[in-house]
Amino acid sequence: MTNKAELKKSISSAIKVGNLAIAFEQLLTLPHHEVATLLSKNNWLKEKPTSNFFWGEFCLNNFEMVFSSVAQETILNWYLGNPESSNRNLNSMLSTKYPATFIKAIKRNRSFINNDLFTELLDLPWGAEHSADILAWGELHKAFNAYQTEMTDSWLKIEDKSIEVILSGIIYWIDVRFYEDNSPLNQEKLRWVYNFAVNYLFSKKEIVDPKTEEQFDEIFFKTIHSSMVNGIDRFLMVISDWIEFETTILSSYCFDDNFQATLKDGMLYFDFKSNEKYEEWRKGTERYLVNAKRYFVDALQIYKYQDEKGELNIPKGNSEIDEAINHHIYIKNWQSTLFLEDLMIRNLKFHGRATHFSKFLGGLIPYAVNRKKRYEEPMRSFISQGISWNESLLQTMKEAENDNVSNMPFPYVYESVEQLIMLYKYAFPELTELEIQDLINHFSYSIHSGNIINPFQLKYSVQETPFLRLGNYVISPTSLFATNDWFYSLGQMALSKYANRTHENERQETASLMEIELGKMFKEHEWKSMVISEQEASKIDGDIDIFVNDGNSQLLIQLKRTKFKLDLASDYKDSLETDLKASGQLNEAVRMLEANPLQGMEILNNHERWIITTSFEGVLSRVDGCLKVNYFDLLWALRYKKFDSLDELKEYIEADKPFKDCRYYLEL
Repeated sequence: MTNKAELKKSISSAIKVGNLAIAFEQLLTLPHHEVATLLSKNNWLKEKPTSNFFWGEFCLNNFEMVFSSVAQETILNWYLGNPESSNRNLNSMLSTKYPATFIKAIKRNRSFINNDLFTELLDLPWGAEHSADILAWGELHKAFNAYQTEMTDSWLKIEDKSIEVILSGIIYWIDVRFYEDNSPLNQEKLRWVYNFAVNYLFSKKEIVDPKTEEQFDEIFFKTIHSSMVNGIDRFLMVISDWIEFETTILSSYCFDDNFQATLKDGMLYFDFKSNEKYEEWRKGTERYLVNAKRYFVDALQIYKYQDEKGELNIPKGNSEIDEAINHHIYIKNWQSTLFLEDLMIRNLKFHGRATHFSKFLGGLIPYAVNRKKRYEEPMRSFISQGISWNESLLQTMKEAENDNVSNMPFPYVYESVEQLIMLYKYAFPELTELEIQDLINHFSYSIHSGNIINPFQLKYSVQETPFLRLGNYVISPTSLFATNDWFYSLGQMALSKYANRTHENERQETASLMEIELGKMFKEHEWKSMVISEQEASKIDGDIDIFVNDGNSQLLIQLKRTKFKLDLASDYKDSLETDLKASGQLNEAVRMLEANPLQGMEILNNHERWIITTSFEGVLSRVDGCLKVNYFDLLWALRYKKFDSLDELKEYIEADKPFKDCRYYLEL
């Protein structure tokens, strides 16, 4: 086994004593994924004096060695990700010798948006074959600045309004458009508009005097029936237009190689190279729905089985609708439980205290289901009659009043923290008030005034954090709160926590449990399965998590637990940090074991390398010869299908049958 640990130690030592040239030469001998990992743990290419030396003297004197290395893409991303490191001579050499690679890196980092780099990039010696991209940079740069200027201008017209008035206008704008079109696509867009508006608002305004529920109700209805709403409407329309441009044009151009700029008769066009590839991209969002429906069907089966056995213990409530709500909550809880168990997510720690995930679900899901039944569904029942939003709201409130509903259905949830604590205590009397505060704080976003808005990195997401904290109160738009079933949100929250180094042990422990459980599922098909221990892994370069074989065929597996619902930019970052690392480790391990076989880890000629990931993006794509397979697709196939051989399983997975069959059977 190559002692890479010693080499990494040598690199760090050389940098500490100032032998920078030797250190960087050694760095470039490492595999790509090792270079990426080492650079991510250090700031050698960002902090002075190492960055000045590398981007100046070292790159200019060792140009071919640096930019023809396997780590070319990672190095270019570091370079363009730090505009202050820009070197005119280096830029000129890159545009001349590696123009296509340099252009790709410029797009991935949106470098043409940067005002300091824009003119310099356009003035570089580009060949005529790249004229469409150069022209695209100019148009996209101009459009970006126009949107930001328009956003600032529209904000200045409403900045004198209180935060409660602006929030009222935002909620009204969101809810009316949700009422008019509640398709999944429009729901997603409205969430993005809301996220952006909240980030903007909470970076600009302070809470001056927190309002009670009655005071906020008065402000809301006064605002939406006054001219104040017009300026807020304009602000949100600009945000909506920006998001449409950013998601459909800018990010597609920067991060999707199937989306290109072309020149036809002197005119610039943006379009997809292949409609087939576009359909594959579109299917990525549909996979989330199919997977959630799988778990809902499994939860429904448990519910029906327990009902037949007389084992259900669900409160009836005070009315038929209350009983229906409680039964729906029960099924939704099981749906999330099954999903989180497959991710081996059971407890989440706050301040060293472990809290079972059911406590999170117990707080969010019942409230969301209740608002869906009491507000969103009654409102939807009126739109088919051609009734306006205002009239529908009046009718919904009247029906609730007739039914003696205590919590009146408004377009927003506005509660005091004390009320939420009481609700949690009622549901989970064993929780302390401090633990409940932890839960509420996690699902609440507070004011961060004075922060600079980065339109590409929003700090707030209603999909994960439903409530906004206004002093001792929280608020959320009912339409967004009630229709987000939180199925992926808790998993996303846990995975985000695991990404923090303070939760490293928890992350490794639960990831190992996933590997063990997956290994058992292969054994249930009477195949030989071996999950590699830490001791066994230390004997090889690279990494293989699971060996599976049936005597004729073999699977070599890397299992990666990644986040959900990535945008194109995050998807690209994930592919660099996870997919390329996984493929690099797999391929490195295979090369070593083919050259130096170890007992129990022999490589068969008929083998397939799989990166099994919880990601729904790029499923069945090839990454350096490794197939990217969705973890939940594989679980479903192993649970509900019988395979006589590994080759039969491979064929089923590679034909995307888990997704296609489920979409057909579940009528999606």
